[in-house]
Amino acid sequence: MLNGGKHKPTNIEKYCQLVKKLVERYSINYHLIGLAYPISEYEIWNEPDLGFFWTTPEDNQLAVVEFYDFYRAVANTIRATAPWVKIGSCGTTFVFKNENFVDNFIAYIKNKHVPFDFYSYHYYAIHTANPKNIYEIQDYVRSRLDKHGFQQVKCYITEWALTAYASKINNTKNQSHVAAAYLLSFLIHAEQAGVDKAYLYRADGAEFGLFNSNSYASYAAQAFWLYNQFASHRDSSIIKLTDTSKTGITTTGAINANNQINILIANYTADPTIVGESGQTKLPTGVKLQSQYYIDTAIPANLLDSERWYGSNIVPPRNRNKVLYNGKPVPNGPNWPNKNDQLKYDDANYQQSSTGYIVTVTDIPANFNHYKIILHKVFNGGQRQSLNGETFIYEPDGIIPQSRQIVIKDNDPDTAGNNTLALITIELY
Repeated sequence: MLNGGKHKPTNIEKYCQLVKKLVERYSINYHLIGLAYPISEYEIWNEPDLGFFWTTPEDNQLAVVEFYDFYRAVANTIRATAPWVKIGSCGTTFVFKNENFVDNFIAYIKNKHVPFDFYSYHYYAIHTANPKNIYEIQDYVRSRLDKHGFQQVKCYITEWALTAYASKINNTKNQSHVAAAYLLSFLIHAEQAGVDKAYLYRADGAEFGLFNSNSYASYAAQAFWLYNQFASHRDSSIIKLTDTSKTGITTTGAINANNQINILIANYTADPTIVGESGQTKLPTGVKLQSQYYIDTAIPANLLDSERWYGSNIVPPRNRNKVLYNGKPVPNGPNWPNKNDQLKYDDANYQQSSTGYIVTVTDIPANFNHYKIILHKVFNGGQRQSLNGETFIYEPDGIIPQSRQIVIKDNDPDTAGNNTLALITIELY
């Protein structure tokens, strides 16, 4: 936890004894505590390259090596306790060209024969607001794993979102139609880049969460509904493996056994001025501040109202559990070198995609003569009483022409332009 894990454990042997008990509880004897299934994956530590979570102030490089040894001890303990579980590290904060916690860490694991089933990192778009950066990042990590013979090691993103800075404005921003377009675009790119798992931070009603107290759903939550509908109703591989578009549009598509063609579209406009530290107080154009849930038993209910985020102008104190080291607060250590600030900005021509898009489906099999098109769309001003966005029947009973092509032209700038989303379902019959 923040402020609770900045210093390495002083007794690694005792720490590993605790790890053993934890794994026994959640992976072996899980049924005794009411779990339906065992915990099968363990990520060791969190963001050790960030000074909040791992620091030895006297010697930076010593701290890096100490983390390697710590990971080795804990990983070996987990493997000895439950040999079947998957083990990985370590939620690296700034992973791009981070030699200490990517290149050298992976080399250490190889040389010391340490258990290693997945490498995990975090990504918030706080430098560029560009979802396409995932190709640069994933290629860097994957190339280092492959270099050392870890072709079977998975790549997980165990935290990701549009921005990571905590503020009442950023909570609203993370739920907006702008964030929704980013989230869907990132999910499409991450899958195509070869990321095995990606865990959004976060999907509840707390800080950075998808839900607020103004409506049932947020636009960002609707983005996940669209992606889930697409991912859970496909049987074939995705149609388009890479997005070479020079506009803000990201697409992917698949066909299933029910003769449905599903196409996802994220029409996203990257704005780096809203994601960095200086952008914490800047709302995207057209976005209104939303009142948020705040879960804190130390704040009396009479301080909460519908007009303010926390019920007052002052953000209440957080991180109440302070951990002392030798009777004193543990100082923040320095961040280790990274090159996340060298990631590419998006060079898309947003003007070309600001008015919408045209989708052409070709080579439709000869045994189909009719089609029906349903569009689920998410856009600023759309309904938020359900997760499925706005539903449009594009063409209820279309006749497939002799060219065996279906053309869908969606050129409403308000519902199909910049920072909008769509799931297009074409039913063939």
